[in-house]
Amino acid sequence: MRRLAEGLSEEDRCVLYANLSRSHPDYRPCDFSLGHTRVTVTQDSETLVFPRPLPLVKHLLCASGYLRWLHRKYTLPGFVEITPGDRVLDCGAYVGGFAAAALQAGAGCVDCIEPAPDTSQALVQNLASWPNARCHQMGLYSADGEKELNLSASAVEHSFLTPDVGATGNSVQVRIARLDTLARELRTAFDFVKIEAEGVEAEIVTGLGALRPSKIAIDVSPERDGKSPFAVISRHLAGLGYETRLRGAVLFARRQDTARHPSPPRSRRIFAMWEGEPSPLVEICLARWRALNPDYTLLSIGKKSRRRIVAALGRDPDRLSIQAQSDIVRHWYLTREGGVWIDATLFPLAPLDSFLDAMSDASGFAAFGRSQKPARPIATWLIAGSPASRLTTGWWREIRNYWRIERTPILGTRWHTLYTRNHRWIVEPTGGAALPVFPYLWSHHLFDRLLGSRPELRAEWQQVARPDGESALAWMSILKDTEASPAEKQARLSKTLTQAPVQKLDHRTEVDPSTLSWLGSLPL
Repeated sequence: MRRLAEGLSEEDRCVLYANLSRSHPDYRPCDFSLGHTRVTVTQDSETLVFPRPLPLVKHLLCASGYLRWLHRKYTLPGFVEITPGDRVLDCGAYVGGFAAAALQAGAGCVDCIEPAPDTSQALVQNLASWPNARCHQMGLYSADGEKELNLSASAVEHSFLTPDVGATGNSVQVRIARLDTLARELRTAFDFVKIEAEGVEAEIVTGLGALRPSKIAIDVSPERDGKSPFAVISRHLAGLGYETRLRGAVLFARRQDTARHPSPPRSRRIFAMWEGEPSPLVEICLARWRALNPDYTLLSIGKKSRRRIVAALGRDPDRLSIQAQSDIVRHWYLTREGGVWIDATLFPLAPLDSFLDAMSDASGFAAFGRSQKPARPIATWLIAGSPASRLTTGWWREIRNYWRIERTPILGTRWHTLYTRNHRWIVEPTGGAALPVFPYLWSHHLFDRLLGSRPELRAEWQQVARPDGESALAWMSILKDTEASPAEKQARLSKTLTQAPVQKLDHRTEVDPSTLSWLGSLPL
């Protein structure tokens, strides 16, 4: 096959390997599309772009399952594996294949290092829909500063040394940093470090300094004067307290003390989304959040950020309701940065720190429950989450998969009756999820599906105190009572001040000036 492919044009190679992917029993259908400077590869609804020309070996790896192959290459079952919540560093990220595989395996966040400009652009494009992936156009080395990256005609051969193949004589100046310097800058204690660096792996390992990731996987192919850095690196890691194993051309290292770094403290950010001039009710709610939580930063998400995030999922913001976009945006920020999401009309009655820790599981995930609602185990108007939480990242993966296709509201379609009979059907991959529609409560149903398909996450959800969300809806019904006078409403509101630490209000409800004034004057 390789000899045949070597004699073909790039276009014919793509056709050959696309056909191979459909005829081999262990492969899955794969399509190649040639652009001016990029090759786009699509398989299992996943799309990756590569700089042209695509090396011959990459055609075969894509046909056989590129992400699956990278995951197998850089993990050793029972010794060095991606575990849910891991903070991963991918050095030599190329176009992000291993990073995407790690995220699919449950990594909490991945920082990608790729110095080459053309490859870095493809990397950013490929990981755009993963909010917990960060891309850094730079290199790692044994010192901080700048260094020339020598360019090859093949994007897989760029190197700080002389490229093995296709050296062009051209170079670019790029930033370099030690591994421990990068960790300090990112304020991240990495759990898993993968290194593939075209011959300078030993220098990168030297840059660990006092940093001790739990797991390391290093490509030790003989790319430096035909010699492998295996002996040098394995001795160095053994001296740092690592146990090492070699499989093929990959050296795996595991700290003999494999205890995980403690999860970082909850991000002290509060996210809310409101566009345009806020209503008086929204102004009162947001002002109370600021006043009750002076140690937190309240960030208001605007139109530009909303559209950018929705577009990163491959969806057109102009074709989605604001409500659906708000659901996407809240999970994006919780997965990428961590913090607390609030609806703009959520009225706080107590500081976050007075109740959130008691609600949270070990990773800091917290939310109110909805025990009386079928297929709606969670209320989404207040969620605390972080990249270290498996519930946060698992929920985002469900969302990302769900929005791979264009969808329109289910209300008014012939499928709505089926949905009302069985809410869970609408998000089943073999059921309603395959249809180009979505219900108003799609995010809630995806969380329900996550708990049903992942017993370990259902167990984590059981650790969340999750007060009944019904207790936080009392004020909404009082304010909607059109027959009650303002004085009657305020008297009833007063009786429920301690019922829940927050009360969910409705921006569509017209609140009379007297009651608005009463809400704004409530003591903190």
